[in-house]
Amino acid sequence: MKCSSCGAENGASGTAYDCEYCGAHNVTQKYFDNKSQVTLDDTKNLSPLKKDGLRNYKLGDYEKAIDSLTQYLRESDADSEGWVFLALSEAQTIKPSNFLDRFSSISNAMENAKEYSKDKDLYNNSEIKLSSDLIISSHKASDFYYRNSKKRFESFGGGSRGADSSISILETALNFPNHGSLARIEALVDGINLCSIYSSRYDDIYSDRALSFISQLEELNKDDNLKSAIEEGINNYLPKSGEKFLKKYSKTLLKPKTSKVKTSNKPETKENSNSKATLGCLVILAVIAAIIFLVF
Repeated sequence: MKCSSCGAENGASGTAYDCEYCGAHNVTQKYFDNKSQVTLDDTKNLSPLKKDGLRNYKLGDYEKAIDSLTQYLRESDADSEGWVFLALSEAQTIKPSNFLDRFSSISNAMENAKEYSKDKDLYNNSEIKLSSDLIISSHKASDFYYRNSKKRFESFGGGSRGADSSISILETALNFPNHGSLARIEALVDGINLCSIYSSRYDDIYSDRALSFISQLEELNKDDNLKSAIEEGINNYLPKSGEKFLKKYSKTLLKPKTSKVKTSNKPETKENSNSKATLGCLVILAVIAAIIFLVF
């Protein structure tokens, strides 16, 4: 399996595992499918609404899962598992037009899940899964508004509203707890690139907004396990104009590596000093001898 943080291939076969190379925790979809099935199989007197919600989640009918779980949680709002699966279902129904509303709803669901949580593994694993899902969705939504903005700009010099939406969506998604995933790295690089485009197209305010993306990427770059992934992300998703923009505003990224000139720290001993003096005398004698030879 490929680690979602460093991209390394792992020999792990479980539904949740720690990367053998960078130590990052990874969670697969099968983990949540198994969790929902265990509840369906083992819980006595399970509410029909919760049962319907979990069953539809497993089937991939997320809209029906949302409807059933929402109704269930109105009566049983202390059920952390119910809130988790509501958030997971909502994450699968995100579109550009509803991204910010869905994000707000998911954040609220996870706050409730944390308050009543009895299964820490389920909560922590769902947070990791949601972080990845939300950032991937934000990529798609941001690209939708970017393309809309580009068309308007090329037509009549407009598109500033779409530009603002494309950046706001990335900013919002990246506010979700940071797990240093590859998706997060790509979103940060994408945000930097969009800000570089918009700062020259519309307003220099986008240079200021880029600083948040840059500082987050710099922070991730402190982790040696993520350096190669960040370098690859910059190479793959940042054009030359974007690289120039990043160099201008980043304190650490894309800076030239300085080569150190090796100097000897060996102290000069009396023997070394005498050797240098002897060599100097020999050079002087050789010069005098050459002059005498040429004159006579």
